[in-house]
Order: sequence, then C-alpha cells, then structure tokens
Amino acid sequence: MKLIKIFSDGQFKNVKFNEGYNVVLATIHDKENKKDTHNLGKTSLLVVIDFLLLSTFTKKSPILANPIFSTQTFFLELLLNSGKYLIIRRSLEKPSRISFKLNDVPLGDCEIPTEWDQENVAFEEAKDMLNTYLGYDVLTNWSYRKSISYFLRSQKDYLDVFQLNKFKGKHINWKPFVFDLLGFDGSLVEKKLQCDDEIEIKKQRL
Repeated sequence: MKLIKIFSDGQFKNVKFNEGYNVVLATIHDKENKKDTHNLGKTSLLVVIDFLLLSTFTKKSPILANPIFSTQTFFLELLLNSGKYLIIRRSLEKPSRISFKLNDVPLGDCEIPTEWDQENVAFEEAKDMLNTYLGYDVLTNWSYRKSISYFLRSQKDYLDVFQLNKFKGKHINWKPFVFDLLGFDGSLVEKKLQCDDEIEIKKQRL
C-alpha cells in the first residue's frame, strides 16, 4: 500500500505524496507572530490520514479539534499491492458512512469520482472491506488497523517503543500483537495474560 494523495471538497490543502521518501516540513512565514514550528498542521495531517484509514470516530476524535475540518468531505487515493488505485471517501458530517472506488489508473489532480463501487457503507463493514482491498498478509490474525497505529504515531507515542499512547488498557489488547509483529508466537503471551487474569479473579474470591 502507498499513499498517493489526499484532498477534500473544502479548505483543506491538497497533499500529493512523492515517489520514495516523503518529509512533512513545517515552515514559519509569519515570523513576527509565530516563533516556533508547533501547531502548524503536521499532526493534523496525520489525523486526517488516520481518519481516512477508518479510525474510530467519537465526539472526542482529534480531527474535531480543528474547526476548519468540520464540514469537509475527505478523499484518499491509495496504490494497492495489486497495482490498482483505491479511492476512499469519508466526511465529518457522516463519518460512519464510507465509500470506495477502485480504478486501474490514478485520478487526475483533485478529481472526485462521480460514481462509487461501494457507497455509504456502514463503518464496521467498511473496515472489513478495506482490510480485503489492502490484501494485508503480514499478520493475517490481525486487522490492518492494529499495525497501522505504529506507523501513525503522535509525539506521545514515541515515549515507549512498543506501547502506544492509545494502548493504555489491558496488556492483552496489545502485547500479543507486538510479539507476533516481532516474529514470536503472540498466542503464548495471550495465554499467559489470560492466566494472570484468572489468578487475580481467584485471589479476589479467596
């Protein structure tokens, strides 16, 4: 999978990714009023990418922190391993309804499809569809959403190499995945953590 471009029907600045390595560079133009490179939109781009790759949406979702996004519909074009191009449509007004379009050739600049192969698909079904489109075969026991979090890290996610900021809950929700990712048998860790839980329950009963 490769990101090709992100665009919207609103004020979001369209982003086209280059071949090879890409760098998001924040530059200060108004040096009188802005002294550092914080809050210039780098993390917002990350949030939009995550949103278009079907992150869970709630009233506390990071994308809502920027009011400029509130009425926009976003589009992401991906180059799949199959060589085809997939366009994903998701809006802030109806974030639980996702549309997909599969093309043999890339879209023109900011071209919006007029017809969709799958339109307004319910959120959970859309995640399954995207998992199929991506052909994610590295860790077949896990959804693409589990691993993609490690590639879309916020600043807080770099405080620990393996435990992301979003994985604050039980270890069983993320440690087996990390073991699988590192080439070990994650099911062994899962069984061990399940035993730990059973021991705690029996201790409480005693």
